[in-house]
Amino acid sequence: MSTRIVGITGGIGSGKSCVSRLLASYCNIPLINIDQRCKDLLEKGAPGWQALHANLNATFFDEKGRLNRSVLRDAIFNNHVLRKKVDSLLHPLVQVRLQKEITSLKSSFALVEIPLLYEAGWQDDMDCVVVVYVQPELQCQRIMLRDGVSRQQATASIASQIDLAQKKQAADHVIDNSEAWTTTRKAVLVLAEQLEDHYL
Repeated sequence: MSTRIVGITGGIGSGKSCVSRLLASYCNIPLINIDQRCKDLLEKGAPGWQALHANLNATFFDEKGRLNRSVLRDAIFNNHVLRKKVDSLLHPLVQVRLQKEITSLKSSFALVEIPLLYEAGWQDDMDCVVVVYVQPELQCQRIMLRDGVSRQQATASIASQIDLAQKKQAADHVIDNSEAWTTTRKAVLVLAEQLEDHYL
């Protein structure tokens, strides 16, 4: 059985992880978290770690050889060339792992949470894309509260990603998470029914 892939994305602070878990639960389908798969690939000795260890300098690794993710994250945030280099090393590995995982599933469709789906250019690999949207000011406030950062830092984080309004326009389905969670839950339930009608 061929498993169809529903990609779910959004912007930082949009609540996409909460929506992803709820949607997967409503549809009773597998949820694959790409951030977690990336973390697995970056464990010492794993393929992603090997790729970075061979191509980055020692400042990105601790005394035990483990990747210092916070140092790398900060460097990538401020260095577009480094970001492209790291992406070019890791994205193919993530795609191979994702495809293997999808192939092994016994489900008509699966949900894949990909925070930077459009930034990575993976939208065409999905059978459909769901974007979790939130109003810009609320997005900023949520990041400040969640991460304990200033408005300037929150704004910079938002600006480092493709504008959420653009993602919303490009999506097949949109969940607006700007209102109360009860409102979001109702919208997710409606979407779950639509996806089940289409893929089951």
